[in-house]
Amino acid sequence: SILFTMLTPIFGALIIPKFTKLHDKRDELFKHLLLILVFCTSIGLFLVLSIGLASDIIIYILGKPYHGLNYPLLLSSISAAIAFLYSITYSLCVNRGWVLHAVWNISISLISIVIGTFVFDLSSLNGILYFGIFVNSFSLLRQLLFLVKKINSTNISTEHA
Repeated sequence: SILFTMLTPIFGALIIPKFTKLHDKRDELFKHLLLILVFCTSIGLFLVLSIGLASDIIIYILGKPYHGLNYPLLLSSISAAIAFLYSITYSLCVNRGWVLHAVWNISISLISIVIGTFVFDLSSLNGILYFGIFVNSFSLLRQLLFLVKKINSTNISTEHA
């Protein structure tokens, strides 16, 4: 989780300005979006797999109170990876001036939270972590759909430019 928190501003400083400066050419925006998503997803997968493979070592370093929490550690890293991707897509939108209306944003978030409370056992650690993964995934999906919609609504496609 800390790794993803540290990566977010780094990627924000390196990736977001380039995307923001792109012309309103649909094909160019989609191409860069795809590259950014593949790159960030690859980083996220690498870190999640690394944490999964090294969970015994990480748990050992954390100490005896964390013994047996390998699976929750993995779930926590998955949730953090999804939140990382969400923050990147959110920044891509906001820095181009594309902001989802607050009513939609709040409504969709509340719907995901309500659904999650009925689907997952919130009395267990794993249930809470699954809930976090669900809500973060819902937020990422919402932001990606909005980003794709905004790119699709740009006036210029490469074919006509």
